[in-house]
Amino acid sequence: RPKGTVAGRGSALAAAFLDQLRTLARTYDVLVLPYADPDVVALVRAGMTGDLAAAVYRGRAVASRVLQLPTSTVDPASTLITSVAFPPGGLLDDATLKELRSLGYDSAVLSTTGITTTSSSPLGAIPVALGSHSMPALVSDASLVPDIGSFVYSGVPDDWAERVGLLAALLAQQHFDGTGSPMVLVPERDWSPDRNGFELITSLLRTLGNAGVVTGSSLTELASTVAHTPATARLHYPSSAQRTELSPGYLSSLQAIERRIAVLGSALAAGDGPEGADPADILAPLQDAMLPAVSATLRGASDPDALPLQTVTATLDSLYNGVQIRRSGGSYTLASSRAPLLLTVQNTLPYQVTVGISILGGGRAGLTTDDPGHIEVAAGPRTKPIKIPAEVSRSGTFTVFAQLRGPDGETWGPPVPLIIASRAYGVLTLVLMLVAGGVLLFLLSADMVMQRDSGFRATEKERADAERTENDISIFPLAIPLRAGPGAMTTMVLLRGRAGDD
Repeated sequence: RPKGTVAGRGSALAAAFLDQLRTLARTYDVLVLPYADPDVVALVRAGMTGDLAAAVYRGRAVASRVLQLPTSTVDPASTLITSVAFPPGGLLDDATLKELRSLGYDSAVLSTTGITTTSSSPLGAIPVALGSHSMPALVSDASLVPDIGSFVYSGVPDDWAERVGLLAALLAQQHFDGTGSPMVLVPERDWSPDRNGFELITSLLRTLGNAGVVTGSSLTELASTVAHTPATARLHYPSSAQRTELSPGYLSSLQAIERRIAVLGSALAAGDGPEGADPADILAPLQDAMLPAVSATLRGASDPDALPLQTVTATLDSLYNGVQIRRSGGSYTLASSRAPLLLTVQNTLPYQVTVGISILGGGRAGLTTDDPGHIEVAAGPRTKPIKIPAEVSRSGTFTVFAQLRGPDGETWGPPVPLIIASRAYGVLTLVLMLVAGGVLLFLLSADMVMQRDSGFRATEKERADAERTENDISIFPLAIPLRAGPGAMTTMVLLRGRAGDD
């Protein structure tokens, strides 16, 4: 019992209810639905076949555990039917039927609106096309179903005696004429039968059964009558049914949550020692909470499964926030072209975590980094320093981002900005500066030669002018970079008089 809770007062009644349910389940066939009755066509359309499979297997496991019966279809002691699909509304498309078949279903209960056939009144078991093969469909409609349904759901009408007599006569006539057809009676998903009307119909069927007029048959036996026979019908999924499905946007948001759970499942591990916390204790309930979120009962809701999903999202946020990149300062200074980035990964979760780090935006800044690989941090609170080899090809101040990632490469939280101040010059930069300096030196030498040549041809007046201005000085920067130490530069300056003296 969880700490801080008290025993409820209904446990004895609940146990008695389950005992009665188990007794009935051992006597009558039980059709097992996928857990939470998912919107199967919408899931397949959204590519969420994994969720469909999980719901199918979970539904079988829960039925077996609660009813204490095996789920094997070949076990004679089991009354659980796990091979007959019963989709919401009795409607399927080809892709969903194929997916259900891969999960162990070999027939399906469908509505008359869910098939197209040459027969005007399809009854009982009909083989429907599935690729180049066929699959039995148990069609839940017959000429007598409306009358029976009116009793079951609406209660005993005023003219009940006349209607019951007519129903009995029709069934008896079909029996004596040999024209009887299989009749599948399917209740509504949320059925709540009228007690008196239900007892009246079951009493009638029991009486006719004792007289040999009608005979009960299981769904699996009925499906076997048309197994491996050529198809006479095709599935029909009306556009109106697609409009009632769970919306693609809603299912996409569920997939995003499931991806976040999967990333944590691959990144977190139990701590060392027998007392180490196991992340499965929190991740498994989160994953289980996603199955009811795809239930067909949520169709038409403006905000499906809002409160449970908010709880799941808040829990995931707290887990992701427990592992972060911690910055020791506001900026990083790189004094040479090859200098590592020093980061710290902080883990405050009670689980061991495996993550990775990638640097984003380094290409624009001339920064390249090596992948540090998988980083393991012990159960927290714990920190681990990380050294990421880096090479910079230009100087300046720029911003890059450190992105924490899961072991599979999925992003883990928002990127962390890093301000890089580089005082280093890469090889390319130095080559360009030396070439520029060489060009300037060449131009300066050419200018000096030209000026001296002009001086020889100058007139007396020009010589006199030159003498009057011989004290004037011109400054010519050569702009040749000379390395005098890490990160330092020296620029040579040439002083020259107007007469050409340097």
